[in-house]
Amino acid sequence: MALIPSTNVFARTRAASILCAALLAGVLCNGSVQAQSDVAAPRAQEAESAQEAPVSQQVPESEQAPAQSDFAAGVQAYKDARFAVAHQIFGALAAEGDPRAQFALGLLFDNGQGVSQDDRLARSWYARSAEQGFAKAQFNLALMLDAGRGGAADPAAARDWFLRAAEAGNDDARTRIMRLVEAGDAVAARELGRMYFHGRGVETNRALARKLFARAAEAGDRDAMFYLAWQIESAQKPGKPLPAEALRWYTEAARAGHAGAMYNLAVHYRVGISVSPAPDRAKALYTRAAELGHARAAFSMALFYDMGGPWDSDPEAARRWYAQAAELGVAAAHVNLAALESERAQTAADWQSVRAHLEAAEAAGHPLAAKNLASLTEFLAAQTEPPQKLEQAEQGESPQELEPLGQAESPQKP
Repeated sequence: MALIPSTNVFARTRAASILCAALLAGVLCNGSVQAQSDVAAPRAQEAESAQEAPVSQQVPESEQAPAQSDFAAGVQAYKDARFAVAHQIFGALAAEGDPRAQFALGLLFDNGQGVSQDDRLARSWYARSAEQGFAKAQFNLALMLDAGRGGAADPAAARDWFLRAAEAGNDDARTRIMRLVEAGDAVAARELGRMYFHGRGVETNRALARKLFARAAEAGDRDAMFYLAWQIESAQKPGKPLPAEALRWYTEAARAGHAGAMYNLAVHYRVGISVSPAPDRAKALYTRAAELGHARAAFSMALFYDMGGPWDSDPEAARRWYAQAAELGVAAAHVNLAALESERAQTAADWQSVRAHLEAAEAAGHPLAAKNLASLTEFLAAQTEPPQKLEQAEQGESPQELEPLGQAESPQKP
């Protein structure tokens, strides 16, 4: 029986995964952001008031959703200015977790329609809806956080909710983010750059993304430094020297403590294609990135100590780094830990540890785990002689090995 090592650390590709947050849930109903008056019908769309009052939305039309007829009845009651009835309907649906109804209930409290005006309750219901990904509620919540209505002001939280709403396609939220960028907010510039880079809530515009990353990087944002460096590098053909500007920003980001930048620099200094090789510097960067919890760096360290290469083999150090990589979610690290442990396993507890690593790798979808588990089970059932060396993951065994971290030696993407 043979368990197989993940030697993909020696392959350098650009097929790394994109490290970015997943898109939020889409807006549950269509309709423009509108301001509400205390009269029966909502006013037409208008800009935010000078007092920065929440720019609320018209209660949305019904769509395919649970309790559709009830929600539609609430919408009709609102349109008919029967606000007390709308409050009763939306209140029942909101208590059941319907984000549209939660937003609508927040709107009633915000505008004092059918209920006493109450900023605290409006903010609370907007927050419940916003947490479920409802972009309109996210926008209104951001306005309340920014203005300190319904509770303490929290500009940073307001910016985060504006960003989430903008990613979901809310144009008013994107306008607010642009204001923050113009005011010098580096985080806003960086995150808006990510939106344009990936096309989240906006049309993809890599040139604008680069300008926004540069703006945030110049302001000292280390994540923006990393994104800018990677974008510059990714525009280069493989095998070409790393542009000086990319090297500069990777270096600045690494100095500022960005583990991904340390890892990418380590790859370049070890391979020595884009920059002059510097093995000692590469090792120091790998080590620091791994110590900061960078999964690929930890796995790379384990492989180097396991297989040899840039530095001498050290089985104990390999086990240590494989263990850290496994804790960080690298399925191949479990496979390779099982292989190392099988070489010295003697007791039932030792073999149970081997099995536990393989089961963890199988649960994560590693292609070799099931094969190795079958071999281990057969051996333990027979209890005749020690199993053959367990197989370790070879490079390119399965695309699953590349997710979610990508190949161990692929420069990390934003």
